[in-house]
Amino acid sequence: QVPSRRLLPSDVRSLSLPGTYHEKITHLGNSLNNFTCLKSLDLSRNALVSLEGIQHLSCLEKLNLYYNQISSLSEVFRLHSLITLKDVDFRLNPVVKNESDYRLFVVHMLPNLRRLDDRPVRDGERKASLLHFTVDHAFESHDSPTAAKGGEAERYGHLRKPRVEYINSMSKKCSVMDEDDEAVLNLIAKCEWELSKPPGITGSSKKNPEVKFHNLQTQAGPLLSAMQKSTLTDQQKDSIEVHQELDNLLLEKKALKNTLSEQDQKYSIRINNLMSEMSSTKKEKVSRVVRIFSFRDSRITLVSTNEHLLQELTETRKRHKAEVEQLHWSYNQLKKTMGRISPSSLDNSRC
Repeated sequence: QVPSRRLLPSDVRSLSLPGTYHEKITHLGNSLNNFTCLKSLDLSRNALVSLEGIQHLSCLEKLNLYYNQISSLSEVFRLHSLITLKDVDFRLNPVVKNESDYRLFVVHMLPNLRRLDDRPVRDGERKASLLHFTVDHAFESHDSPTAAKGGEAERYGHLRKPRVEYINSMSKKCSVMDEDDEAVLNLIAKCEWELSKPPGITGSSKKNPEVKFHNLQTQAGPLLSAMQKSTLTDQQKDSIEVHQELDNLLLEKKALKNTLSEQDQKYSIRINNLMSEMSSTKKEKVSRVVRIFSFRDSRITLVSTNEHLLQELTETRKRHKAEVEQLHWSYNQLKKTMGRISPSSLDNSRC
């Protein structure tokens, strides 16, 4: 016979620790550190307020946290390293009601998730989570999840629109001068020219300054006019391109608005249908809940009566055992007394 090996925590694949009416778990601490190969964990109906101590269970595939006290996405984010998770249940936790984007956040955080809160994860939800946590986080920071996520804010860090950058670069071209323009302006500043007024003439000689000024003016005038024309044409081209780009952006904006309005109409129709279905099924659910609570109360009463009856049964058994022992003792005493009495004395007593 081969002796069986002692079961270690690392050999456990499934662990169930649901809470009871008298005992509930509030913190895990380091209690699960040695369960490294755990695949299924049931912590339902406890009072957990933190998920510290679960993040190292790298092989975990199924996690049941039904009816606990998890209230923030920062605690849910502790599961982001468990990429093998396929089934998670957070029902009846405060975070489900407190956070409007809770489901999209969990679907985006766990890429291999297949079921969430006893409902399958659809492809539409996965696409919506990708849009929500890449576009929204590119332009604004969410207070509750990102403040506690730390590295997640960098992960979904601020992105820049390429079209906006292109438009800004195009608009800057209109205000930037070329090197030739700067050279001409520097030359004018050095000579202190005023093209509208000729410079004053000093000294006894008047012919030479007039000839020099005439030559410079005739050389600089066409150059300046040609450069101004070239800069105007470049600016016009750039402005035309910018206007075309802005027109394209406006057209895209209108198209997006139309698509969004259509999607809003579709979603409103679907929501109305779902509300009607929910209103029809709400009564049934309420009746089921009432029956469940009544069954639970009856079960509690039955358990208490059974415990009381068991106590009475044990007490009667003890009394019966004591009576039987007393009868045995009296019977043995009677036999001893009968053995001591002689038969002649018995005959005399009969006579």
